[in-house]
Order: sequence, then C-alpha cells, then structure tokens
Amino acid sequence: MLFNWQTSFWQENFSAKAPAPAIILKGPSGIGKKQFAQTLAQYWLCENFSTQHLPCDICNSCRWVNADEHPDFFPLSPISDDTEEGTESSKAKKKITPSQWIKIAQIREQQSSWLITPQVGRYRVCIIEPAEALQLAAQSALLKILEEPPAWLRFILVSNTNKRLMPTIRSRCRIYALPIPSWDQAMQFITETKQVNTPAWLSYHGGMPLIQQTESTQVSSEFTEIEWCRTFLGSLSDERISTHSIHAEPKQMIAFLQKLTFDVAQLKHTGQVHYLPTMQSLLAPVAQSANANSVWHFWRWLGQQQRLQNHPLNAKIVVRDLLQEARQRLKA
Repeated sequence: MLFNWQTSFWQENFSAKAPAPAIILKGPSGIGKKQFAQTLAQYWLCENFSTQHLPCDICNSCRWVNADEHPDFFPLSPISDDTEEGTESSKAKKKITPSQWIKIAQIREQQSSWLITPQVGRYRVCIIEPAEALQLAAQSALLKILEEPPAWLRFILVSNTNKRLMPTIRSRCRIYALPIPSWDQAMQFITETKQVNTPAWLSYHGGMPLIQQTESTQVSSEFTEIEWCRTFLGSLSDERISTHSIHAEPKQMIAFLQKLTFDVAQLKHTGQVHYLPTMQSLLAPVAQSANANSVWHFWRWLGQQQRLQNHPLNAKIVVRDLLQEARQRLKA
C-alpha cells in the first residue's frame, strides 16, 4: 500500500519505469519505508507490470507477495538468536529477544536462490530491512553479488541511516529519500487509525505517524511517555514522588530522556517545546532553574548511553540509574 504522502513520489520515480538493479530507500523511522518497499516489490513482480502504474492486487503474483509466498520474493530481516533446545513450555516462558543483526549466514542461505532464474515472472526481488543491520561480513558478501548481479535480480535496501552501509554498497545503489508527511497528512492518518491523544502523540514522535505504539497507547487517552514525564518532573520538585512506578526498557528510557532534555534546553533558550508541548507548564520551572551546561552535558551523556541500550544488562537497574542521573543533572 502507498500512503497519501507517497503517491506523487511514486509516480515521479517508479510508475511504469524499469527497475534499477539495486536501490536504497532511506528516511527516518515511521514514514512508511517498509510498506513502500513491499508495494514496490509487488509491483515489479506483478503479472500486469507493463500495463499498470501500481500493483494490480488481483494476479497470482500480487496475492503471493501479500501472503509472503511468492517463489521469487525474498524478504531479509534480523531473526531471533534463540536456538537453544528445550520444551515448548520452557521456551514460552523465556523471553526471546530478536537479533539486532542480519548475519552472513542469512545471505549465504538465500544467495543460491538469488542466482536461479525466476520461476514466475521476469525478476527475483530481495528486500533487506533494515539494511544498516547487515553485519560487516554480510555486507561484504552482498557487495560481491552487487558487483556482478544476474540480469533478473533486484535489491531493495530499506534504511534509517544508510551511512552505516559500506560506501562501495551505496555507490552501487540508486538512492531515494522517501518523502516525510506534513503535519496535516500525519494528523489525518493517525486520527483515522490510532486511538490516542493525537497531537501529543504525534509531537512526541517527531511527526512520524507510523512509529510503533506500546499496548497502553492503544487503550488510553494518554500514552505511556506522558505519564513518565508527569511522574519524573513531579519527583524533581517533591522527593516524596517516586520514579519506581516507571517501567521501561533502557532503549525507551534513553529516547524519552533525550527528548525531555532537548525540550528543556529549547524552552530555556527559545521558549518553545518540540516533543512534549502538553507538558510545557511542568517543563518551564525546570528549564528556568536548570544549568545550561549541565543540561547540554547530560544530553551528550545520553547519546553515549545508546551504546548500552541493547546490552544484556539488568534493565531495571539501568533505567533506575538513568533516572537518578537525570534527577541530578536537571534538578535545581
């Protein structure tokens, strides 16, 4: 499917045009890159490609792509590292964390299929998402194929930060920066699809309407991060308010504190709030009393903590330490 902010971009760059051997679709998270890539792969594999400007959705190829059963379609993403043996009940109790990487073994597993001529149409299409998850060895293996690709093989690399890819890979791909929705387009989309406090939710996520929601945001008028903000800011002025009620993964908490700290700094210097506009009245006294250098150094420190956000440390201890550090840096 295409979203309304992608339609004109599609018509200008892909409609009724022969596909390049390899392309990169880049842009920030939450603008619909994965859905665009899926539509593009479906279009290239569509049996009516030469007569249509979009996938027809009625031919066998279109149906197979939608069902992830097309013999010439190869989606490639990080998979779980959990390969331990055990009973089904023990595996169900164990929390399985997906891998953060696409490994060379996954490239090698699909490589033999890529080199075989298409079974149905004229192309074989591989979507790699997110492309920056490719480990260095996997990138090197992919590069060898990109250097001399078969005439029927097409790659779609979906990336939030394509600079993490090897320069030699980027040089062999046609790069497209996907359009970012306007505020009105994003508001219209989430109003129709999400049961949340719409403007506040969209502001917190930087205007990106397809950011994944937590379960609580689907049933509550206020999403989780607003509740965190109210609790944390309350604890700065009243030590009787505890932050132990805040439950989050380190990655979520680092992102939350980065946005809160950015808003404190921006409010201090410009009088405006970007991510948490509904919390401006609570942020104002913090911005007024906080030391500008302390706020800036804390924001940089949070960037360094991102290196540990996926580390198998005790999440509760990490979050507790992050909140303690935030209180020390932002408290008057």
